[in-house]
Amino acid sequence: MINSHFSRTDSVEREEECDLLDVRYLQETFIENNMLEICGESIPDFAEQQTGILLPRLREALHQEDENSIQQLVHKFVGLSGLYGALRIQILLKNIELAVTSHDFKQAETILNEVEIVVRRTISAMVLCFADRETVPESGYTSVLSG
Repeated sequence: MINSHFSRTDSVEREEECDLLDVRYLQETFIENNMLEICGESIPDFAEQQTGILLPRLREALHQEDENSIQQLVHKFVGLSGLYGALRIQILLKNIELAVTSHDFKQAETILNEVEIVVRRTISAMVLCFADRETVPESGYTSVLSG
C-alpha cells in the first residue's frame, strides 16, 4: 500500500498543489479499519522518528555527502510518511533524492530545511485531524493542511 500510495505523488508536479495529509487515505485506512485511536496514539512516536531521528541523520548524511546513507534514510522517511498519508513530506523527500542523484547536495540541504518545517506542520495537522478520534474531516480541511 505504501508504494502505490507514494506513486500517486509522482503525478503531483508541484509540492504546493499537495495537501500535507491525504485525508481520503486516512479515511480508508484508519476509520474503515477501526484504527483511528491507534493512529492518534502513535503520533508522538511518528514525531520522534521524524524530528528526533530521521531528520538529524539525514542532515548529517547530506553534510557528509554520503549518497548511500541518504538513499537509505530517504527510503525509511518516505515509508514512515506514507503510513500516515503525509504526501507533502514524500514529495519533498523525492526532490532530495533527485538533487542527490544530480550531486547537488546544497539544493538537497535547502529542501531538507523545508522538510523540517513541513514535518512540524504535518504533525500539527495530524493532532488536529485525530483530536476527536471519531472522524477525519472529509472536506474543509484543505486550508489547514495545504497552507
